[in-house]
Amino acid sequence: MDETIGGYIPLGILDGIGAYQLDGDTVFLRDTFSFEDLAEDASSFNPIIGYGFADAAGAVAKAINQETFPSVPNFGGINDWNINMVNAPEAWEQGYTGSGIVVAVVDTGVDRNHVDLRDNIWTNSNEIPDNGIDDDNNGFIDDVFGWNFNGDNNDTLDVRGHGTHVSGTIAGNNNGDGVTGVAYDAQIMPVKVLNNLGIGNATDVAEGIRYAVDNGANVINLSLGGDTPSKSQLLAIEYAANNGVIVVMAAGNESEPESGKAVALFHLYFFCLSSQSCEINSL
Repeated sequence: MDETIGGYIPLGILDGIGAYQLDGDTVFLRDTFSFEDLAEDASSFNPIIGYGFADAAGAVAKAINQETFPSVPNFGGINDWNINMVNAPEAWEQGYTGSGIVVAVVDTGVDRNHVDLRDNIWTNSNEIPDNGIDDDNNGFIDDVFGWNFNGDNNDTLDVRGHGTHVSGTIAGNNNGDGVTGVAYDAQIMPVKVLNNLGIGNATDVAEGIRYAVDNGANVINLSLGGDTPSKSQLLAIEYAANNGVIVVMAAGNESEPESGKAVALFHLYFFCLSSQSCEINSL
C-alpha cells in the first residue's frame, strides 16, 4: 500500500534519487534519504522552537571547516536579542557580514526607501530606468528594482509590509537605529509575488524564484507558504539548487508539527527555519 507523505505519494528510491509523484507527474529529488530518516526528523519537531534554533556562527564556521568561532559580547541592546540568539556577532567578528551576497526576498515587495534598507537594495545595473526598453534582454522592461510577478510590472514597493520586515531581518543596516540584519552588508533583491493583501499563487512564486536565479541572487528567501503542494515551485527550487543558489524557507509559524513533506523539502532545499517563538521569518 502506498504511503502518503504530505500530499506526495512516494514511488520509492530510484537509482539513489528520492522520487515523488505530484499531480500525475514525477518530480525527482536530488538527495538520497530513507523514509525512516524522514520519520525520525519529523519526530524531532518542537512546537516552540521547530527543529531548533539557527546558529549563524556555527554554520559559517562549519562551511570553512572550523570547529567554532570565539564568543563575543552581546551586540546592541534589548531590541537586538534575536541577533545575539543566533550568534550572528561571532560571525561578524570574523568578517562575515553578508558583503557581496545578494538575497532575493520573494514576498510582498520591499520598501526600498526605508532608512534601514535603502543602502542595501540590489539594482539591475544593466537596465536603464524608465526608458520603456528591456535593455538587458532578460524579458522584463525597466526591472531596475526587481519585478512584480503578481502585477506583471516593475513596481516592487511593499504595501503590506511583510517583505520589508523580512528584509530588515536579513539585511537591515548596522546604523545604530531600528533593526540590524543578520547579514547587514548583504543586498536585497525585491521580487514581488504576493499582492498588497499578502495573497498570491504558486505560478508567480515559481516565476519569482527563477527570476532571482537568472538575475544573480546567491540566496532566495521564501517566508511564505501554502497548504497545497506545487509542482512548479518544486521545479523552480530545484532549478535554483542546480544553479548553486541557496533557498531558505520559513516553517513553524502555526506552532504545529509539519508533515513529512516539509522534512523532505528540508533534505533537498538546505534550510527550513521556525519563526514561532522568535518572530524571525528568515536569516
